[in-house]
Amino acid sequence: MQPALALGTVLTAAVLLSGDITQAEDAAADAILALDTDDFETDALLTCILMLSIQRSHSSPKGPSGQTSGISATLPAELQNILCLSSKFRHCFVLRVLLGLPKETCHQMLQIDDDEFKQAISSAAVQLAAISAAMWSTK
Repeated sequence: MQPALALGTVLTAAVLLSGDITQAEDAAADAILALDTDDFETDALLTCILMLSIQRSHSSPKGPSGQTSGISATLPAELQNILCLSSKFRHCFVLRVLLGLPKETCHQMLQIDDDEFKQAISSAAVQLAAISAAMWSTK
C-alpha cells in the first residue's frame, strides 16, 4: 500500500469497489475490528478495507448500473460513471488507475493474471470514454 493514501481516499475507493455505501462502511468497521489494536498499522487497515470492499461486492445482489443512483449523489461527478462498470472492470480501474497501486498488488488482491488485468483496465477505459461521450453529446 502506498503511504500517501489517506483514509478518505480509501473510503471513497471502498464505495466504488463495493458499489454500495453501506457495504463500504461495513467493510471499514469490520477492518477496524479485525486488526490488533496493540500493533496497529495504517497500511494494514487500508488494505483490509479495500479487500473487504472487493469481497462484499461479489456477494452483493446489486448490479453494476441502475441500482446505484443513491450512491452517485455522494460521489464527485468525475467518479459517478465508474459505478456503471462491471465489478471486475471497476475493481481493476479503481485499484490501478485511481489509487495507483502496483500491478503486482492489484493481481494479488483481485486474484487475476496480468493479461486478464490489462484487458480489464483497457475495457474499463473504453467503456468510461463511451459513457462520457454519450453524456456530453446529450448536453
